Amino acid sequence: MIVGFIALAIGLLLFGVGWNHWRYRRKETINLLESAILNTTDGEPLPLTKLDWFLKYL
Repeated sequence: MIVGFIALAIGLLLFGVGWNHWRYRRKETINLLESAILNTTDGEPLPLTKLDWFLKYL
């Protein structure tokens, strides 16, 4: 029974992550690490390459 609750919790967590990824899939976002690096260097994010698009929608 405990294993079932653990599996349910993991399934709900993964469902929530997938839902948020699907919901914001068309928005241009950057991760926290890239944001921190760009803030310290006052740089601009590079445009996405074909590989970036493929990995984003994988």
